[in-house]
Amino acid sequence: MKIVNISSLVHSLVFAPPYVMDSTVTIVSCYFLQNLYFRFQTLIDFWNCLPIELVAVPGQWTHIEIVFLMENTRLLHSELCELSQQFTQGYGLLLLGFYTFSFISMLIGVYFIVNNDPLSNTNTIEKFRVVIPLVVHAQMFTFMVSIIISVSYINEKRIMMISYLRLYRISNLHLDIKRQIRMFMNQISAYELDQISAFGFFHINLNLVTSIIVLLITGISTMVQMKDHPIILQLNNDTKS
Repeated sequence: MKIVNISSLVHSLVFAPPYVMDSTVTIVSCYFLQNLYFRFQTLIDFWNCLPIELVAVPGQWTHIEIVFLMENTRLLHSELCELSQQFTQGYGLLLLGFYTFSFISMLIGVYFIVNNDPLSNTNTIEKFRVVIPLVVHAQMFTFMVSIIISVSYINEKRIMMISYLRLYRISNLHLDIKRQIRMFMNQISAYELDQISAFGFFHINLNLVTSIIVLLITGISTMVQMKDHPIILQLNNDTKS
């Protein structure tokens, strides 16, 4: 039996398609983010149980019950925001590396595909070889976008909670209910700046998708224009060899 090259084996198992590390980061991150999303959804459901005008309803809601549920909902929101901060602290550096190296990989990989111009090649085998890198890059982009979408769901529920609070006319409410709404608004304002981010370098939201696409197009265009530069030529030769 041939002696197995350990480094090549580890490389093929960890970094080769289907990119076990990328899959693990994506699945685990989306699992926790979906968990947070459903908890925020439960918080919205609790708030929807309250009377529309936040006034006591004979036989259904008493004033004390309304204040009690509002306070518990506010405390639950605070705990969920703290869990969101803990996710950023625990996964922020991991997500920073994941997005950075995935972007660099897609940038260089797509550049090589564009630079080699496979569509002008008459060889069918050479055209077919382009399919695998395209599938890999599409997979990486899907992983990145899936995390962004999961975070956007959480941000949507946060915005929905703010819109609910702003619909009430505080002047017509009881003093205890006014106090709860004001405390809730102050709490949301305090946590609004603490969004899920990649270790504080950039916020993870839907705007990040546009930024990635724009940077990819700009980077590939720049590398194509500099294809005759010695550094780019050396990069092409090293890759082909």
